[in-house]
Amino acid sequence: MSEDKYEVLFMQGVEGPSIYINDYRICGNKPWGGGTIGHKWQTTLDSIINAIPALTALREEVENQRNKRKHEEELKLEAYEENGNLRAALQAVERERDDLASELALNASMLAEQCDLARVAEMEWMRFKKLWVESESKFHHVGGQKMLDRLNYLNEQEPKLIQRAEKAEAALKKAEKEVEKCQTCSQYEARKRAEAKLREIEELPS
Repeated sequence: MSEDKYEVLFMQGVEGPSIYINDYRICGNKPWGGGTIGHKWQTTLDSIINAIPALTALREEVENQRNKRKHEEELKLEAYEENGNLRAALQAVERERDDLASELALNASMLAEQCDLARVAEMEWMRFKKLWVESESKFHHVGGQKMLDRLNYLNEQEPKLIQRAEKAEAALKKAEKEVEKCQTCSQYEARKRAEAKLREIEELPS
């Protein structure tokens, strides 16, 4: 409350006394024809209000209303701040939700691609198995087992064939040497015969 001072006067008039607060007559006769100040005091508004219970109650009611409005303003401010925090939290949750949705969509797309690849691989495997069965059936149908037996026999005979080839190659080289030797001998004998014939011709009488 304000601590301003208010003047209280006790007036003595012709028609009787009166009391003034801050130059306002609150009781007594109006001093018609003049009057004199009997007493003068200084007081505060709190003192005046405390002297009147109705004003005290009114003051308390005003204070309560003021405190109530203050409390409501504080609650509104807290609610506004809380609302801001909730909005920020909601936005963060929405961003996280959008990120999770994007990640789930990407994972779903990748999973769909993997499923497609798996189905394609399964179809290729079934086609390969079918072709394998068909080729195996055709192989046995055209005498493939006999061909396998023949190949196995040739594989078994391969060392012997290699040995025979080596022997034949060695015999061929030996024969070539013999032929070369025979050729050398024949040339020597032919030269001897030619020289003897030449001498016979020279010894003939001219």
